[in-house]
Amino acid sequence: MNEFSRLSFISPARIMSGGRISGQPTLRDLMASLLRRISNLAYFHCGVELQADYRGLLTRAEEHHPESSFQRIRANRYSGRQRARFRVDGVTGTMDVDKVPGEFMPWLILGQYLGVGKSTSMGMGQYWLS
Repeated sequence: MNEFSRLSFISPARIMSGGRISGQPTLRDLMASLLRRISNLAYFHCGVELQADYRGLLTRAEEHHPESSFQRIRANRYSGRQRARFRVDGVTGTMDVDKVPGEFMPWLILGQYLGVGKSTSMGMGQYWLS
């Protein structure tokens, strides 16, 4: 059993799955996005290539289907630089993580501080574990 039981998005998350923003992200979708973000931040800001079994983690994540309740959010943002409006759809909601294997928890915990998905630099994809 994990220390945390629920992951709750506090800002819309734009998690990709199959080349599109997912309306119902799975644990695998979440992990793929987190691993990509953490790996990119480590490489571009610290010059470090993370040594992790990405393929194995994603394969094992596919085996778990935690209960979730997501709602799709349709939103727009305005770019002053480009003087145009852009759609920034995403999801909010929760995912139960109490039965998620412990090997995923360090990644999920780190994601609380880094965000997940597209547009994290604009505050999207923020979540907390409780």
